[in-house]
Amino acid sequence: MRREQLHDLFEKYYNAETDLQQEKLLRKEVRQSDEFAEESDLFAYFGQEAFVPENLENDIFGQLIKKETRRKTIRMRYIRIAAAAAVVLVFFSAYLLKPKNLSTRELTADEQFAVLEQALSQVSYSLQPEEDDDLLVVFQDENFEIVMN
Repeated sequence: MRREQLHDLFEKYYNAETDLQQEKLLRKEVRQSDEFAEESDLFAYFGQEAFVPENLENDIFGQLIKKETRRKTIRMRYIRIAAAAAVVLVFFSAYLLKPKNLSTRELTADEQFAVLEQALSQVSYSLQPEEDDDLLVVFQDENFEIVMN
């Protein structure tokens, strides 16, 4: 390359008007020539600059996703083991707490009726509203009553 062209390229380089091909050409000429010592130091410094691979971002995200899925699978494995242990514990405790001396005889009709009546009585009692002491009974008859708060 001619000297004038190199000076023009350096001028463009310092004004940030060069493209990558022109910068590569400048680096090549500076390395081959002893004439540009100052620029040689500058290009040597920028040549030692850290190089970032193109796929670095994708590789990092890929590794993060792998770690996340690995954590999820480990976490799910522990959840499954805990659920299985809980099921076994429930069945084991139900077996141990089962009353052993229950008679399995058939109830007579009167006993069945008494059990049914007792169950209905308990349901009826639980459905009744609680009596409110703050209510004032104004009028009471066989069919209805009038109350006030």
